[in-house]
Amino acid sequence: MKRLASESFVEIIEPEQASPFELALTFQSRPGTIDRELVERLHERMPLAGLAVVLGTWCEGEMRTGTPLPHCERVFFYQFEAWWRTVRIAWLAGRPAPWQRPAQTEPELIPLTGGPLVAIDAVDADTANALIDACECLGASGVWVPRFAKRPLSTQPAAGIWVGAQLDETEAMQLAEFRQSLPAEMPLVVLLDFPRVDRARRATQLGATSVLGKPWRLEQLASVLSQEPGAQTPLPQLIPQ
Repeated sequence: MKRLASESFVEIIEPEQASPFELALTFQSRPGTIDRELVERLHERMPLAGLAVVLGTWCEGEMRTGTPLPHCERVFFYQFEAWWRTVRIAWLAGRPAPWQRPAQTEPELIPLTGGPLVAIDAVDADTANALIDACECLGASGVWVPRFAKRPLSTQPAAGIWVGAQLDETEAMQLAEFRQSLPAEMPLVVLLDFPRVDRARRATQLGATSVLGKPWRLEQLASVLSQEPGAQTPLPQLIPQ
């Protein structure tokens, strides 16, 4: 496995020393809590390594009203599992990680083997059709299960996608109903508007295997849909601060 460090390692890497790390992660709960100078020093001391910042919900408007950290790929907390799985698969296969590929390169997609059927619970046809198109790009088939006009599927799906807003109590009941209609071990991806920590946790309690925010990214959707039922991707071990 490639070596990984938290931001604390900047003090133990000499400027002339070759960086032993492939990736540095920093964690930002609110705008301004990470020193930009620290990030600049990280970049100077390990220019070939990746830099990523894992963001909390308070950072959602930072691109419009704040000053984002330089040189960093921005990954929100609800994207991290899917993002990390994509990075890890690339490393284990000996392929370049996202930050090692040329700019403007199309994201690497994890295909869904076997042409699985994905059940899509969405309120409107436009949302469902966009997800059906996404499934086709990944080698799968999507079928819309209209939320207010339920009809049984003739073929059992291999995964499910449920689309909501902020997961209020009404939506929570609808998500629970959709989860109950699927086999217990089946992957279920929940898409929400700007997920908050409590809402993401609630979705998981209701049976979601992954939660992503909107607008979702195709490579992250592929990552979470392709994960084997019950499988867990090892998370990185960090040097403590």
